[in-house]
Amino acid sequence: MSRVFNAVKLDFYSAKTNLRIGVIMFAVSILLGVLTKRPVLIIIYNMMFATFLSGMIFSVDDKNNIHKLYGILPLKRYEWVTARYLYAAAIGFINLALVAAAVLIVSNVLDAPFDRLTCFTFLGAALIYYCFSVGVIYPVYIRLSFSKAYIFTMLPIALIGVGVMFAARRTELSGSINGLMGFFSSNQSLILIFALCVGVVCLTVSVLIACTIYREKEL
Repeated sequence: MSRVFNAVKLDFYSAKTNLRIGVIMFAVSILLGVLTKRPVLIIIYNMMFATFLSGMIFSVDDKNNIHKLYGILPLKRYEWVTARYLYAAAIGFINLALVAAAVLIVSNVLDAPFDRLTCFTFLGAALIYYCFSVGVIYPVYIRLSFSKAYIFTMLPIALIGVGVMFAARRTELSGSINGLMGFFSSNQSLILIFALCVGVVCLTVSVLIACTIYREKEL
């Protein structure tokens, strides 16, 4: 396990330049929320930026041929994949915590009403979106490399769009969604727990797929 955490630290060290860009992106998301006087928009913009930021580690790999370094390290395939996903999870959860604090602060500064249900809903949706996006693009990057698969960064949004259209056409599914929203309206504290569970499932399935792809890639 120590090798996995060392690999995570290596990812953070390798991507430290990109992390500085992340600070700028975070500031931009706050600025947009202030200018529009809609603090919840900070959540949307920041988590989209976070998805882009977490994927940039593969760009660093391509530019510096870091994959050759992994080839000589005493690191197994599944350990490298696990470390890469732990890196993504750290980026996502750190951003989520910071953006939650930013929304609260900006809401107080702008004297905007702080709607707990709306905030929790946006935070939960952002967490699910981030985990789903990472779950989709990471296996693609592992298989094709960042330079060849950068266009696929838009794939999660396309898949979500198709899913929304499907849900809109299925009346019984729409009724179930309305019932789910009604349940969470009465149990707001469960929104983030539900989002966390969905996110963990997305990442777990993606890790298994990525390990299989990585194994076949090396054969």
